Order: sequence, then C-alpha cells, then structure tokens
Amino acid sequence: MRDYYEIDGDGNIYVTKTTYYGFGAGVQTELNEGESFSYGDNGEMIVSNINKKIDHLTYFVGTISDHILRMEDKEISLLGLCGKNAHIEFKIN
Repeated sequence: MRDYYEIDGDGNIYVTKTTYYGFGAGVQTELNEGESFSYGDNGEMIVSNINKKIDHLTYFVGTISDHILRMEDKEISLLGLCGKNAHIEFKIN
C-alpha cells in the first residue's frame, strides 16, 4: 500500500491518493464523493482525488515491515530511523 500526501502553502496536510494490491484491514471499500477508482499498469488499485485534509499524520512502525518515507528523490526508512514499534507523528507548524 502506498499513500500520497501534499502540503499546501499554509502548511495543511492532504491525503491525495492511495494505491494498493489487495484488500485487507484499513483499506477502504467504498469511494467518497469526488474520488475516483482505477487500475494501474501493474494491477494495483488506485483511489485518486481524495483531497482529505488531516491535522497530523501518524504511523506505528512495524516489527517486520518497514515504512518508507519518500520526499521527492529521497527515501527514508522509518524502521531504520526510529526502530521497531515506534510511534511517529508528522505535523506542520
């Protein structure tokens, strides 16, 4: 699963798109108003036009799987940076 976020000029965080390869816990099963659904070239399911404002972004780093933060051309392993079971919160001040 891959989620996409944007930060506007006022520092607001928006969820803009998500891609996934299968259904499981936490995966939405219905579209909200204005959202669109499509399949990607590799069979991934894509929900676009989400544009949902969130106050902060929270992740709990797993013990097996890693979360990768991608910003432009950089990739940061949250498991490597913070360790297993870390609670990470992103806020724009």
